[in-house]
Amino acid sequence: MRVLLNGINALGAGGRTVISSVVPCVANAAPDITFDLVLPADQGYEYWHSTQNLNIHLMKRPANRFLGRFADIYLDISRW
Repeated sequence: MRVLLNGINALGAGGRTVISSVVPCVANAAPDITFDLVLPADQGYEYWHSTQNLNIHLMKRPANRFLGRFADIYLDISRW
């Protein structure tokens, strides 16, 4: 099974704390599940490295946060 952990908006201290403390614990607690963690590039997460069941993906965020959020909500979701 694969699980996507979306941390693309983890920009502030609160998000960093959650990512730094919760994600490794979840990956260790469920070694039979593969986790894909998406983090913002150029925000200090470059030192994170993938492990056996935790794949780290660094993605660039759009320059305009409002337009990027609009695209996340309305453009990238398939219609039913």
